[in-house]
Amino acid sequence: MVIQSNLIKHLMSDRRVRIEATRRDLSLFFSFYFTKYIKYEIAPFQNEILRLLQDSRNKQIVITAFRNSAKSTFCSLVLPIWSVVGIHNKRNILLVSQTDPKAEQLLIDIRRMLVSQKLLLDDHGTFYSSSDEWNKRTLVIPKYGARITAVSIGESIRGMRHEESRPDLIIYDDIEDVQSAKTQEGR
Repeated sequence: MVIQSNLIKHLMSDRRVRIEATRRDLSLFFSFYFTKYIKYEIAPFQNEILRLLQDSRNKQIVITAFRNSAKSTFCSLVLPIWSVVGIHNKRNILLVSQTDPKAEQLLIDIRRMLVSQKLLLDDHGTFYSSSDEWNKRTLVIPKYGARITAVSIGESIRGMRHEESRPDLIIYDDIEDVQSAKTQEGR
């Protein structure tokens, strides 16, 4: 998606319009708040990924693409944050990765964005206070009534809740590697 320069200027100068536009459009959200991740023009297939992730009618999406195609950035970093502050209004997000360290790294990356991305903080305010539950595996964002939790594939998620909400968005990221895909059972 190519954003016209006059629209960019308007969105940069009008905070309320920018917040509303980025709440509604995942691609705009990514373009404004994740600029350090944009090294090249966004490719058509990447726009398609963002469009699929944004469409709430999609109940299950499987994305396979080559290495460094931004799958994890879009699905495990941008989508969870946007799903909390954006129109999806998710309250209990679960990130699942192959190992504990990978799961923890997903949450570290989200935490880093929520405490350091200046424009995101200017637009949406502080996401964390010392009284909030933020640890290696969980980020609770009281302002939005939301929780983002990361687990590894070996952990049970049965009965998992945040207040009255069961997981309403589950993202699997890098749940297999060459070793785990060698056997039919692993695949």
